[in-house]
Amino acid sequence: FTKRQQHDLMSLTEELHVLRGRWNDAYFPDLTIVAATTEPGALVGPLLSRFECKPVWGTYTTDEMEDIILGMLSEMDAPITNELVHTLAAASADNPRQARSLAVAARDLHLADEDVTGPAVLALSRIQPDGLTALHLDYLNALASQSGGSAGKEALTTLLSLAPQQIKVAEQVLVSRGLVMLTGSGRRITPAGRDRVAKGNLITWQ
Repeated sequence: FTKRQQHDLMSLTEELHVLRGRWNDAYFPDLTIVAATTEPGALVGPLLSRFECKPVWGTYTTDEMEDIILGMLSEMDAPITNELVHTLAAASADNPRQARSLAVAARDLHLADEDVTGPAVLALSRIQPDGLTALHLDYLNALASQSGGSAGKEALTTLLSLAPQQIKVAEQVLVSRGLVMLTGSGRRITPAGRDRVAKGNLITWQ
């Protein structure tokens, strides 16, 4: 939501509260508004304060990601093996959206009468076994090439020819894994990040 949309939602919650569930001639005797975000810092304070219960969820476990992958593959009538489920869950980066991309790639290989194996799906998806994408690797390589392994967001945007939002999405995974550190002067690659750069591609992309 933009800030304007957030303020509109805030106004709506106020009206519903004052009218006790009645809005636009419709009556909702029991109405609960549930919202979710991966970027709480982007929310305006007054809207966030309207939600009295603010649970914070942890990342998915390996078993949970395997269950998610299994459900997606079943839904798409894609072949299912223990090796495939385990490989795709590990490469999902604890992200159901990425898991779905992998499941779709498995389905597409199946429809093309190709062998549906973990490495084949990762190669088609251009996702590494540890869940890093081409964007993640390009980001790490660009940062490692800078003096002191540090650069500002604007410099990275120019180096990678990407929009700031794309940079932000890539950073969420890299920072959570301790490969990149956000500092007051910019982004800095960590020793773990340099080790990952040294390893390069863990699987060859097609």
